[in-house]
This record gives sequence, C-alpha cells and structure tokens, in this order.
Amino acid sequence: MADASRNDTQHLIPDVSSVESHRIKTSPRPAFSRSLKIWTWLLTDSWALECFASFVAIAALTSIATILGLYHEHALSDWKYFITLNTLLSLLATTLKGAVLLPVSSCIGQLKWIWYHQKQRKLNTIQAFDSASRGPMGAARLFFILRPQLASIGCLVTLITLFSDAFVQQSVQYPSRQANSTNGTATVPISQYYDQHGKIASLDVAIDPSMLAAVYEGAFSANLSKISTSLSPQCSTGNCTFPAYASLAMCSECRDVSALVKTTNQATYNRTFLPNGLSLDLTDSLGILNMSTDIALNTNDFDGNPLVSLSMMYMDVNVDTDGDGYSSYNYGQTVAYDCIFSICAEVFHAAVSDGIFTESVTKTYYLSVQSSDTLDNWEFQSSLNISQDQLPTESNLTFAISEAAADGILTWLNANMNGTGLLEDENTYTWSSDFLRAIFENGAERYTEVIANIATTMTTNIRLQSGQQVQGFAISMESFIRVRWLWLILPLIMAVLTVAMLALTMWQSHHLGISSWRNSILAVIKTGLQDDWAIFENMGEAQHDHANALEKGILESKGEATISALEKWASELDVRLGQGSHKSALYEMMRVEYHRE
Repeated sequence: MADASRNDTQHLIPDVSSVESHRIKTSPRPAFSRSLKIWTWLLTDSWALECFASFVAIAALTSIATILGLYHEHALSDWKYFITLNTLLSLLATTLKGAVLLPVSSCIGQLKWIWYHQKQRKLNTIQAFDSASRGPMGAARLFFILRPQLASIGCLVTLITLFSDAFVQQSVQYPSRQANSTNGTATVPISQYYDQHGKIASLDVAIDPSMLAAVYEGAFSANLSKISTSLSPQCSTGNCTFPAYASLAMCSECRDVSALVKTTNQATYNRTFLPNGLSLDLTDSLGILNMSTDIALNTNDFDGNPLVSLSMMYMDVNVDTDGDGYSSYNYGQTVAYDCIFSICAEVFHAAVSDGIFTESVTKTYYLSVQSSDTLDNWEFQSSLNISQDQLPTESNLTFAISEAAADGILTWLNANMNGTGLLEDENTYTWSSDFLRAIFENGAERYTEVIANIATTMTTNIRLQSGQQVQGFAISMESFIRVRWLWLILPLIMAVLTVAMLALTMWQSHHLGISSWRNSILAVIKTGLQDDWAIFENMGEAQHDHANALEKGILESKGEATISALEKWASELDVRLGQGSHKSALYEMMRVEYHRE
C-alpha cells in the first residue's frame, strides 16, 4: 500500500530530473523592454483596465445626459445627423452596459478571494462566485446565497444591466405639438395710410366706390352677427398666429340718451323731442325715425374725436286694422342715441385656428378731427403717432388719412344720414334715404349694432386698399424630443454602484494584502487546497524540495503572486489530465502529469 501511495504521489509531483529539465527549458529569456513590462502590468496585474472601463461608463452616461439635455424640447427635425437619436442612444447604452460589466465581473472574481481569506468557508461557494462573474443567472444565484455584502452589489448591478438599455430608450419620446412652420405663409392686411376717394366734377370730395359698397354692406347685412367683412388672412396651414399689430380704422361709439326724451302736447299733435332739438311729430303722417348730422349732440361722453356726429330718435309703432278697415296706432317706446364716427388706429390680436380667423381689438387710439357746420371750415390732423410701448418696436407707428379721403367720407355720411322715416298709413312708409330704411328694418334695439358694423366694414375696406400686410407665423404639427429624466435614474445608479464597488474592492485587496487575481483560473489551480500539503508528508525529501522550488516566487505570499506571473508559470508547463487514487485533494479532480521533453 505504501508503494501504491508513493506511485500515486509521483503522479502529482514531477521528479527531480523532470523539474531540472523543465528549469533548463524555461531559463529566463532576454528581458522585455520597459514599455512592454508597463503595458503587461497595466493590462494584466493592475486595476487599470477596470478603472478605464469605469471611466468609459461614466463618460457614456454623461454623453447620454448631455445629448438629451441639448435636444430636450427641440423639434425632431433639428436632429440632422446620419444616424437617428435612438440609434446613438442605443450605442451609448450598450457601451455603458459593457463598460459596467467589465469591472463588476472583475470585482466579483476578486471578492471570492477576499471571501475565502476572511475565514474557512464551504468550497461550493467558489463556484457561485465564478458563475456570478459570468452573467445574470449566476449573479441572481449568488445574490440570494450571500448575506448582503459588497459582492451583493455586484450581483445587483449585473442584474440591472438587463434593463439599462430599455431605460435609456424609454427616457425619450416624440410627442407632437404646434410649431411655427418654416415653409408656411401667414399674413393679414393692415393700413397705415388711407388716400382713396372719388370725384364730383373736378372736386376730390366724393367717397370712394369701394368704401360706399362697404357702408352698404354694413347697413344692409341680413345677419349682423356674422357680417362678411372680406378680410381673409393668408394662412397656408389653417393655423396661424400674429404678433400684436395696429391698423388705421373707422371707429364708432354710441350713447343711449333715451332718458333725455321729452313729450309735449300740441294743439293738433304730440311732439317728442331731445334737448338738441331733434324731434318726432305724431301727426297724420307719423314720424317714426329722425336722424341728423347737422345738430349738436346731447352728450359729450365720447372717447374719439368725431368725424361725423349723429343724433337719432326712433319710435316703435304697431298698426292694428279692424274688420271695417279702420286702423289704430299703438305707440311704443321712443329710443334715442347719440353716435359718432371717428378716424382711429386700432391694435389687434388675431389668430387662425382650424381655418377660422378671429380678431379682437385690444387698444384704440384716435386721430384728432374737428368739424363745423360748413365743410369748408373743418380742420383735420393728418397723422397719429403711437408710443413704442404699445406695439412691437419694429412697427412703423405713424397712421394717417388724407384730407381728400376724409372729405369724401364726411360728405357722403352727412348727405345720407340726415332725414326722416314716416308712416303714411298702415302699409306705406317713406324714407329720406335707403340708409334710414336699413336702420329702421333692423329695429331700434339693433341700432348701435348696425352703426358698429358699418364702422367694421369701412375699416376692412381701409385695410384692403393699402396693400400692406403684417407677417405672422404659420403653425403646423411637428414631432419634438421630450426627455423623461426619471428613466435615467436606473442607469445612473448602475454607474455609481460600479465605481463605488470597484473602489472598495481595490481598497480591501490592498488592505488585506491579497493579489488581484480576480477571475484567473490559474490562481485556483496553482493554490490548490490547504489539505494538499498533507500529500508531501509521504514524499521523499528530494521530491519535497523540488515541489517547494516549483512554488517559490509564485505563491510565497499572497501579495507577491500576480496574474502575469501565473500566466508565465503556466506557459512554461506542459500538462495532461491524469488518473490517480487520491480523493481528498483538489488535484484529484484536476489531476495533471508533467512530461519530460
């Protein structure tokens, strides 16, 4: 049995001649250059590669955050590179994951040596550590085997890498929004100067025909709430916005003076009148409407400077006819208004939404116009300047109307807004002008609305005649980049844990004096188990010395053995798996024979 044991031992330890022959064969080669030694130390024995990988991970994560920060809320069309944003994020996320796994795997491998250095432990855990350094399945197994410790962080990071790519991709979405179109058109007409007029003989005192048509449109429109102004902006996309803009306009104001109406009983009729002398006489021919531009107003409560002043009285009369053909008149309430038309400049806010144009007046400025009973004596200020703080600074803020144009408008309004409407009998009405008929047919309650619509259509005509336009912004739907930063928290945690784990592992290895073997299988083969040294008790003295010589310089102390030394030792040995009878040593599982050259 002793002989058999000796023979088995010889399978494990080479004889003296084999070792001497091996030493002769592996005599030192010429020294490597200093740079090669440095690179060998950096890439094999030190933690430089892991530190560099951690730096790459931080750089990749920083690049992701920087790119997303630069393009957050930007239009997708602003990304003009040959690869898409998602492709670039995928490349950076993959780089991040790969750069994280390298140091984490090395740390888990190194932590197994620290684990077994601390105290005697079960051998099967070394396989769990090795599997954990290779992928998520092993990491999950080790995570549940170990109590929480540094290696558990490595397992957790390895599992997080399964989802890191998805989280980076999920941090970006591409919703749609309305944005200014670079190819669209958006314009709306305005006017800063009006000089359109007609002629009576050789005098420039007639209203321009297009302005006359605008007045009639405002007066005779069937639906005053949806009056057709023919003011259609150019909006190529159907949705446009415009900056605040101003235009020359015709403004109107009306004041209800019905409370000033008085009635007196005359010998043959009743008279209803205003303080300014405007009256309705209830005679055989009933006066039901009276308008005048030639008399003073009953109130001066107006903001504008009148170009035309208009005073009006209106009486509702119901005519009832009995079976014998006799008619009776039921007099209703008499209403009275003072109104003015004035030249002004209006500041507008406008937009087009789904093809529908809306415009509202936000501010009104009035030109100064003063008139008297005779046309020849009226005075006119031809221009108006608006302060810069009321409009965009790039706007030209001077607005004016020529004297001839104002003269033509004034002449026509004075001629056609003076007169009466009479009820001759139950079926016969007479009007001084068609304009008064339009006022009557719209009803007393809509009188101010008719006046306002006349001013609106006149303003539209002023704006359309100038040829000036305000540039707006055509709105179209665009996709834009929106970053959801919370989705980057997981990749950030992964990177931070990796750096922390690497630093702590390096510190522990240095503090405990453990070589950085990490995942080297050669270290496992070379170190063997402590019980293996019992084999040498039955060896001869020479064989024992040679075995120690084989170990010398490699594993004399844990701090001196390096991966490069192990690799050099392994490169100088020829081995083969052999058969033996020893069951209690690691060499029994991985038995090798040394062959002489």
